[in-house]
Amino acid sequence: MLTALLFCCATCLQVLHAQTGTLSIQGILKKNNGDAVSDGSQAMTFKLYTAATGGTAVWTETQPDVEVSSGIYSAVLGSVTPLNLAFTQVYYLGVTVGGAEMTPRLQLTGSPYAFALIGASNVFPGAGLVKADSINLKGGVLAKGGAPGLNGANHNGYAFTGGNGDNDSGLFSTSNGKVSMYVNNVEVLAATPNNVTVTGNVTASGNVSAGNVALANGGTIKYNGVSDWRLLDVDNFDVDNEGWLCYNEYNSASTTTYARVNAGGPINAGYMLRPSNNAGNAFRKQLNLTGIPHTQVKVVFTFYIFNSMDGNESVYGGFSTTAVPNFNNVGEAIVSYIWHNMNDKPQTQLDAANTDLDLSVRGEMVISNSSDNLYLILDSTMNEDTNNENYGISNIEIWIK
Repeated sequence: MLTALLFCCATCLQVLHAQTGTLSIQGILKKNNGDAVSDGSQAMTFKLYTAATGGTAVWTETQPDVEVSSGIYSAVLGSVTPLNLAFTQVYYLGVTVGGAEMTPRLQLTGSPYAFALIGASNVFPGAGLVKADSINLKGGVLAKGGAPGLNGANHNGYAFTGGNGDNDSGLFSTSNGKVSMYVNNVEVLAATPNNVTVTGNVTASGNVSAGNVALANGGTIKYNGVSDWRLLDVDNFDVDNEGWLCYNEYNSASTTTYARVNAGGPINAGYMLRPSNNAGNAFRKQLNLTGIPHTQVKVVFTFYIFNSMDGNESVYGGFSTTAVPNFNNVGEAIVSYIWHNMNDKPQTQLDAANTDLDLSVRGEMVISNSSDNLYLILDSTMNEDTNNENYGISNIEIWIK
């Protein structure tokens, strides 16, 4: 009967292709009395197991002519059957000679440099950081998900180290459907299928093109470092009154009726609001600016004046800090007058239902005020109803900065 001793279990892994290689082994065959077997060739079967005893072989190879000299044999495992194991766990080698597998199985162990690859500048250790001058990958690469952790403590994602790199700055995925860019362990950019969020300022040296730009409350647009006006709302009355109500007087708390009409004509192609009672009625709207930092408010609007207002009559706009303003109280309301004399304004026919000449004029008023609530007033000084005089308002833009 033969016994087998496997010695100097040196591994020589020669990569043949992506998942296969060869493994050189050397051992001694002895008879039961301890003498080496005779010189010659032996048929030998090699099997690899994941357990020291029992179980099923995960790899088998038979070599019919293994040379034996003074009991010593050498074989290259994988030379007949591809050795396509991952070698990510411990394997045990079973050797069969003469029809019987010898016991005990022999545990494969590595020579010192089988645990790592050390080249001229590349280092692939058995554990820890892999260092390579460059890597050219045939397939995709997956990295561990999650935030980087301070100084890259979590070993997640793609960070940078060496050459003044930062190992907690880079690209990371912190949840399903989200990719984030971190700088010094702080998320500065997050991308999801429907949204990209940037924390902090964005500077572009070239052109920036966007379908839509939306500013959060308090957001500003600056030119040369100076905040400019930004449009907060537009009231064009295409659907409803946009929050505007009609009152008996500018300083009255009692509402009255009004009409949302499309008068047509060559200037106004959209809707406007017109008081039902021609004389004295005023439009007023509450403007809620809570949570929207600002120091100034600007309102741009269009007045439509119908049926030849008298030369001493006017239309005007104003701001108030109270719901029922009193323009005579200093600090309670601020009035921006827009006075129009029909004798020095170009007139046309705005209302197709009436042959009298009409007037359309664009007005603007500005207030320096940081109040959360302001009240906008658009009114006229008409005090008679003898010739069907009336006015309308439309195309109202509200700006802040």
